[in-house]
Amino acid sequence: RSITIEAGIGRLTKVATDGNKAAFEAGDKLTLYAWTGSASEVPATRVVDGIVNTFEGSKWTPAAQMLWEDSASAHFFLGVSPARTITDFKADSYVLNPADYAGSDLLIATNLGGLTAENNPVPLVFGHATARLDVNLSFRSQWASAPTVSAVSATAKKTATVDYLDGTMS
Repeated sequence: RSITIEAGIGRLTKVATDGNKAAFEAGDKLTLYAWTGSASEVPATRVVDGIVNTFEGSKWTPAAQMLWEDSASAHFFLGVSPARTITDFKADSYVLNPADYAGSDLLIATNLGGLTAENNPVPLVFGHATARLDVNLSFRSQWASAPTVSAVSATAKKTATVDYLDGTMS
């Protein structure tokens, strides 16, 4: 039996969306991992091992068929957007690209409740592992006209280690 997913974004919006839209857009990609055994440990051999799924506007289409191992075993799921290959699920290296904030907007979804084949489609609610800082300058009436600002800078970390199972970065 094929695994299908329903994916959405939690309360906050994606960097690349307009206004308050908190949804994936057509063409967005995510990588899906699924395994059996334990929710707290991703085994070396997985039921779904990094299959890229593309959002077609109303449904997700996997690059390859994703199948349940069997109908009765508890399955655990991890989704990551944008699509990326993960080799260390507890300590994955992440690099922020300041020139491409939308491409660096790391979203993570886990469903570690132990789903079986009857729980298809698999619900995944993505949350942000990164944050975006927008600076909006406004001036009171202390000048005759608003001054010209040539630059604003902020310093932020550009590298991190991600633990996908508990959704933390350090």
